[in-house]
Amino acid sequence: MSEPNRGERRRSSRAESAASSRKQMNNRIRNFNLDAVFSKMSRPTKVFIISFVIVLLLFVAVYKVVDIMLFSPVNPNSDEKIVVVVKTGSGPSTISNLLEENGIIRNATVYKLYLDINDKASKLKAGTYEFSPSMTMEEITEKLVVGGTGSQVVKLVLREGQTIEDLAQILMDMQVITNKENFLKELKSGEGYSDYSFIADASEVKDLKYTLEGYLFPDTYEIYVDSSANTIVTKLLNRFDQIYTDEYAERAEELGMTTHEVITLASVIEKEARTNDFKKVSAVFHNRLDQNMKLQSCVTVQYVLGIKKLNLSAEDTSVDSPYNTYKYAGLPQGPVCSPSKAAIEAALWPDETYVKQNYLYFCSKDPASGELAFARTLSEHNANTEKYRDAWREWDRQNGY
Repeated sequence: MSEPNRGERRRSSRAESAASSRKQMNNRIRNFNLDAVFSKMSRPTKVFIISFVIVLLLFVAVYKVVDIMLFSPVNPNSDEKIVVVVKTGSGPSTISNLLEENGIIRNATVYKLYLDINDKASKLKAGTYEFSPSMTMEEITEKLVVGGTGSQVVKLVLREGQTIEDLAQILMDMQVITNKENFLKELKSGEGYSDYSFIADASEVKDLKYTLEGYLFPDTYEIYVDSSANTIVTKLLNRFDQIYTDEYAERAEELGMTTHEVITLASVIEKEARTNDFKKVSAVFHNRLDQNMKLQSCVTVQYVLGIKKLNLSAEDTSVDSPYNTYKYAGLPQGPVCSPSKAAIEAALWPDETYVKQNYLYFCSKDPASGELAFARTLSEHNANTEKYRDAWREWDRQNGY
């Protein structure tokens, strides 16, 4: 064989050198001892490293908590669809507040900051959107940047004192629903809405005309003309859930009342009086309840019979219904209308002076103005009814009774 040439010897030498270097590196890795290295460090260096690791772990923990509380979806498992209308001219702050009010995001301030950081605040568009509590901030923002749908939006107005049957007729007139009976059937049972604690509680009450009566909060809403009944009802229930705060619940507990009892009383107050007399009427009803007197509220009979006349007959007031407060003591079985926030507050905080002075009666002075006459004794009340009865009869005549 021929002797290797000089080039081959150099390549062999380099290969041997590289193999030797890898072997030395592997030996150093195997012989590396973290404890030995750490023990050779100075005390300040050790303190710094330990502190850094602790701070890093705390930062990660806090980040996760903040992410869950502020940045994550409101309800990752929700399949609820919520219609939100962003009006022309709405700025990022207005839009952020709107999203928080509708339960789409956790915190409006955090979302506004998110928009600013991501340079999206000036890119949001007006329009009608369908969001879900399961959506992330990124998904919500992407929709707002692209723009809403072109579906027709209409205003739904449910006024204080109106009933579920009034709502059904309004939706029929707007051509939002086409089957009034099916709509009323759904609201009678309350099936599908028991996720709301107040509806779940109301469902336990027997012989309700409509389980959802009183809980569809009266307000002005913007809805799709092709919205489902469930979407519309959910929007109204969400508004009630916003209005009936923890403060109200705590006050109800102080009075020994359930939410259902509060809304029932508030609905009667709403139908019996104008806003300036709500608390006085509430005081009368609270006094009568405390003394085990029948409420004898005309509006409860009107609700049962579907009439609005003031001069009720003996036959009217003897109708057999758990809503008839002339026949049965205590509150009626359930609400008789959708009460306003003012009526709810009156039910919870009656006029203290009228409570202390034991007012037990009231009647209408003038049906047109809604002015009431209050009395503490039955004789005073009887005198008032005789004085104003002709005005009731005239009002009934003009309204076809």
